Amino acid sequence: MPLLAAPDEMSDALRTEKLVRIRYLENLVQPSIPIFASTLRVLDEIDELNTVQSSGGDSIQGRKMLADPLHNLKEQIQSYNGYAQFLLHRLACTAQLFSDGLALKNHRTVQDQSEELAKMTYATSQDSATIRVITAVTVVFLPTTSVAVSWFAMVDGHMDLR
Repeated sequence: MPLLAAPDEMSDALRTEKLVRIRYLENLVQPSIPIFASTLRVLDEIDELNTVQSSGGDSIQGRKMLADPLHNLKEQIQSYNGYAQFLLHRLACTAQLFSDGLALKNHRTVQDQSEELAKMTYATSQDSATIRVITAVTVVFLPTTSVAVSWFAMVDGHMDLR
């Protein structure tokens, strides 16, 4: 599977795996930028030493023999540094894309759960209202029914409550 497949077509596990790989690549490339910068400083110092040495009476031919390879090395290091920075930027953008995809998926899941909880809360409040009505009816009618049954039993003279 290619490293950069469309994020909508991936599962969360695959998206997470790709994000881990991208972060790993970022960690591999990250140290190269300071290394390239220090290499450029070393090459600049070598170039300065070459200039000082050639001003001391050495031939221009000897300085030119060292200056051209130094110039080529500097340009190569600068291009490597530029490519490493571009690669880090590209990796960071891609990692952000995958992170945003995961966050959006999590947001959708939380939104779905919230909607289900709202439905359950509404159903619970409806059940609670029904129970309150039943309780009110019971509070009103149970004592009066007990009193009525007892009173009719006493009027008839049959107090047998089997």
